[in-house]
Amino acid sequence: MFNRFLFFQIILIAVLSVFQAFIFSRFNIGDQYNPFIYLLWLLFFPNSKSYYLYLILAFILGISVDILMGTGGLNAFACVFVAMIRNFLLRFTMGGQKDLEMLRWNESNFLQILVYIFLGTFVHQFILFYLEKFTINAYFFLTLMHIFISSLITTLCVFIFFNLFKNRIVE
Repeated sequence: MFNRFLFFQIILIAVLSVFQAFIFSRFNIGDQYNPFIYLLWLLFFPNSKSYYLYLILAFILGISVDILMGTGGLNAFACVFVAMIRNFLLRFTMGGQKDLEMLRWNESNFLQILVYIFLGTFVHQFILFYLEKFTINAYFFLTLMHIFISSLITTLCVFIFFNLFKNRIVE
């Protein structure tokens, strides 16, 4: 099972985790918002590969970021949750397409991809920030605004990187 694809994915996860922890987490936009660029991998993992492999690698991605940033499993939980609902998000944004293995990113339009990235990012940020606060009552709307702004910044960054590396992402 340990083939070239899996080796490349593990290297990519390691690189994205290091970039997130040591570069992107220091981009404090507005003194409190950081882009979560590692979501690029989470959102655009090939659908033709094993779902269980995807869940395991999503956990490895999240726990790698947690170890490097000292966040105690928050990213791992958020990554696995997004990985679990990704097929639902894809069907919702791509027009209810039944066979996700046949999905081609170059056949999707700009708005579909942007909405997909935003929804996946928003769910990730929602889980991450509310687990960090560990309450929904205290400063609910302030935290929700923080999640929304952080999701917009991350969506913009992920969309830019998606377009830069589209030829690598498109199978």
